[in-house]
Amino acid sequence: MRRPQAVTFDALAALAELERPGPLLRARLQERAGVEISPAQADAALAAEISYYRAHIDEGRDRESLAGLRRRCTERLREALPASAHGIEIDSLEAILLGALRFRAFADAREAIEAARRLPARVLVVSNWDVSLEDVLLRLHLTPLLDGVITTDGAGDRKTSRPIFARTREARTLIAIAI
Repeated sequence: MRRPQAVTFDALAALAELERPGPLLRARLQERAGVEISPAQADAALAAEISYYRAHIDEGRDRESLAGLRRRCTERLREALPASAHGIEIDSLEAILLGALRFRAFADAREAIEAARRLPARVLVVSNWDVSLEDVLLRLHLTPLLDGVITTDGAGDRKTSRPIFARTREARTLIAIAI
């Protein structure tokens, strides 16, 4: 077997997880807008937002287009919220939504990346995410351990397709971990 020249990690579910956003969304709506919603209503609204985001993830390719994507995601969230939340100003609702989306690194994420670094290979994150992934990984203190981050927006295609992995192809042999 050839030595791998690159080791790739997915970001979500391999290195980090999304904290449950429903309770955070409910608390922020109550605190900042005085709107109370049920857990089921929060989950339904977030499901609508996430569904839209996943379908349009590759539209967040730079800061400007990411701002537009976030705005459209917030609009989908508002449409799915009860009528009592429809009067919340869109900028305020976007801040509430973004505040409810918190990520945390898995306890063994650094250890896994450090183990990969011991190989004579580049260590990359390849993920279906928008341009904000680098900011998330920086907040989680994982960026200094990586040789690069490749996202859907930059590769122009989604993970499991060849084009996104072609971006890693200064290497001939890849080990894909938790993709």
